[in-house]
Order: sequence, then structure tokens, then C-alpha cells
Amino acid sequence: MKSLKIKNFGPIGNVDVKFGDLTFLVGPQASGKSLFWELLKLG
Repeated sequence: MKSLKIKNFGPIGNVDVKFGDLTFLVGPQASGKSLFWELLKLG
């Protein structure tokens, strides 16, 4: 997977992530970081 687009899913409004060799996910508490990784497990 090279990229992922998510729209209006829980606290995640609109995001387009392009993955590289090393990709970090940072943000404030309750911004959807854990939910994002759960979505990756489903894919």
C-alpha cells in the first residue's frame, strides 16, 4: 500500500497519507491515530 485516503471517519475528517520507507503518525490526544492504525489492520 502506497497511500490511503480517509474521509469523515470518527475524529478523522479528511486525510490523504502517502507512505514512505518510514512513516510517523503524530497528533494530539483523541485525534484518531489509533483508529487510523486499526483501519490499516483491516486492509
